[in-house]
Amino acid sequence: MHVLIVDDHKIIRDSIKSVLKLNFNLEYIDEATNGLEAVDMVSEKSYDFVLMDISMPIMDGVAATQEIMSQKGNETIKILGVSMHTNQLDIDKMKEAGARGYLIKEKIGEHLKWAIEQMLSNAPFFIISFED
Repeated sequence: MHVLIVDDHKIIRDSIKSVLKLNFNLEYIDEATNGLEAVDMVSEKSYDFVLMDISMPIMDGVAATQEIMSQKGNETIKILGVSMHTNQLDIDKMKEAGARGYLIKEKIGEHLKWAIEQMLSNAPFFIISFED
């Protein structure tokens, strides 16, 4: 499994990386510090999962998610929004941009493994459930 972690805070990227390494057999984990860097990396390399923060400099996670998902060949990438934001508007924006899930940062340790397993089975995972 190939994963990209996108967050402007190194401590968050390191925390997510630790949880991933404990729970999954990963081929590689790459890191980006903003949405524009993530878009560039996804256009150069194939990823199964992108864990995307919302609030970042240069390009936010919503715009980056939208750009990544609009590019040909990226239809199978699963993007999980990872943020401190818990308001419905931000969650809806990520969902509309193409994210398959959303998890608040304070729940990473206890829910990240389950969220990724849900997404691997093509079941969306959101911190707040949505009725489609």
